[in-house]
Amino acid sequence: AAMRLVLGLVLAARCGLAAGVAAEVQQHAAGGVRRTVAAKEPIGGGHGGISARSAAAAMRAENAAQAAGMTVDMAGAFAGSAMGANEEAQAQMALQQTTMMRDEAKAMLPSIQHQAYALARHAAEAQVNKLKLESDEYFKTLMAEFEALAVPQKDPKAESIAKATEPYYNAESTLTGMVESYNLQATQTLAEARNLVGKARSLATTAQYEQATGLGYVAQQHMVEAHQTIVRANNKRGLAYRVRQLADNVNSAIPSYQQAAEMAATHAFATFTPPT
Repeated sequence: AAMRLVLGLVLAARCGLAAGVAAEVQQHAAGGVRRTVAAKEPIGGGHGGISARSAAAAMRAENAAQAAGMTVDMAGAFAGSAMGANEEAQAQMALQQTTMMRDEAKAMLPSIQHQAYALARHAAEAQVNKLKLESDEYFKTLMAEFEALAVPQKDPKAESIAKATEPYYNAESTLTGMVESYNLQATQTLAEARNLVGKARSLATTAQYEQATGLGYVAQQHMVEAHQTIVRANNKRGLAYRVRQLADNVNSAIPSYQQAAEMAATHAFATFTPPT
């Protein structure tokens, strides 16, 4: 009798545990769904998240169902070994109650597992959407930085130095152009003088031949023309030398402008004040 009493208490305790766990699982799942729909936030906060609690509750419900199954088996064995009709009837009733609770717990498992899966999937999708949004924002930031590199950035200090040295560089460029132009002009004038000298020599040779053949008047005219040509050649030669001298003088002034540009750059660098 004592053994049957203890076994009955065990049956009652396990049945109560299965029913309590099933109710707890259903309550957690329903509460998790209501919080998810109301807050529309990723599920994963708190102590492990709703999805974790639902999964744990589903595991406890399954363990409880298994325990209830074991209890049914024990109850069957108890009913078979009972000595009295009254105890056997009570054992059969306890067996039926335990079987009903076990079936109820097993029937609740698919719904609880489905709810736990839905909650976990919702949390995973929310996390994926969050990561996608963050990656899009990061990509936009990288593209903005890349496009900024293509636009030349102004340096106030460099602009100040360039502005201070610009007059000297312009003067140096102008003088350099003048030197090149004068040198070209002197070269061309000297070439013309050489051509005139050649022409004067040809006229003098012709005049000598004409003088020898008795054409004195024509020879005299050619000699005069040859003399005038020599004078023109000498004038051009002198002009070419003067232009070349002018080019040399201008060229010698260029280093002073270069030095002035360097001094202006140094002064601008030393006195530069960043804009506020």
